[in-house]
Amino acid sequence: MRILALCSALLGLALLAPTANDPAAAAWALGSLMLLAFAFEHITTWVGLPALLGWLAAGIVLGVNGLDMVRPAASNTLHLVFLISALWLGFQVGLRSAPVHRHSSWRLPAIVGLSTLLTCAGVATAILLALELPLPMALLFGIVICLWDPLALSSLTANDDAVVVSLIGSAASLVVLSLVFLALAFAGALPQLATRIVAGLWISLAAGAGAMEILWQLKVLQRRAAAVIGLLCCFAVAAIVIDRFGLYSLPFGLGAGVALSLRDGDGHRLRHFFQPGRQVAVMVFFAMAAASVDIFAADAWWPPPEGLVQILSIGLVLLITMRVLGPATWFPVPREQGGLERRETWLLLPKGAILFELTFGSDRSLLELATGATGSLLRQVILADLVMYAVLLSIGATLLHKLLERRQLDTSEDPI
Repeated sequence: MRILALCSALLGLALLAPTANDPAAAAWALGSLMLLAFAFEHITTWVGLPALLGWLAAGIVLGVNGLDMVRPAASNTLHLVFLISALWLGFQVGLRSAPVHRHSSWRLPAIVGLSTLLTCAGVATAILLALELPLPMALLFGIVICLWDPLALSSLTANDDAVVVSLIGSAASLVVLSLVFLALAFAGALPQLATRIVAGLWISLAAGAGAMEILWQLKVLQRRAAAVIGLLCCFAVAAIVIDRFGLYSLPFGLGAGVALSLRDGDGHRLRHFFQPGRQVAVMVFFAMAAASVDIFAADAWWPPPEGLVQILSIGLVLLITMRVLGPATWFPVPREQGGLERRETWLLLPKGAILFELTFGSDRSLLELATGATGSLLRQVILADLVMYAVLLSIGATLLHKLLERRQLDTSEDPI
């Protein structure tokens, strides 16, 4: 009841919020968003659902789909906070790549990379056969489907090995995206924006790694106070640069975190330094992301274009085959080599953060790669992909993981 009363009070305050585009209005909007996200997080976790759903729900209520109080794109202050939260989230997830250093086997990266390539090729081939779309567009849909997302996964599990698998998958999908986009752009099948997207992704990764290397060499990260202040200043400057040049904040943060995990060995010291700010960053990012996308626009879902259901069905079948059934049955990787238990492979399905930034979080948007009817189809596929994997499959994967975990515990406790 207290949480319900808090939510009602916050919604009432949101209706009375100032509308001017100034720091006071941005602070009001941000504070209301964080409080509502915190309240919704408690509600969703209380009923056994992932906290991610509470953060997304808060963004929907206060964003363009609801009260229209939080608009990161319309406020410079909110936009800067959004970028900094994305940088901090990517950084925290990158720090969780430390377990990969314990596994010297090439088997895990090879399996994950091959499954990513096969997913992209399988989706493109199935679309060519079922819908007879042009090859460049079929490959573009294949890229959208095959993306991994360690950022959404990190909010669903504390298992670092699962995050490492997703990080390797993200690297593999970035390589596949780069090769496909460059080949199609040089052939004239995609606009030159495709090369700018590839360049922006790699520059963002390299810039994040380079910035952390500089901070490490300057010994800024030796003490907690200096490390927190140094990182906040670095991310504030990086957010301004990213906004100015149309780069990507999540890859920048991932590059920074992975680079520091390589420097720090097991990464536990730095993770301990920055752990208090992690929950705030992930909450603000996902809430603001939900507040930014108008998923209830008149043309967002209706009329559904021909091919939407087929593309989503093809993608779902291939992802379940490659990321859930594949690791569990075809090429199981032992736990000591970074593998996952069968019940944990379902957590590899939820995604959305990286696709969101590639589509709605930068001037270099995937939506500009297609026009006309194909462009409308691409937009609706991406929106449906975000809803399906960030919301529905987050619920399904989390509940199924808990069910299998409980069943495993019951089996282990049964007397022989």
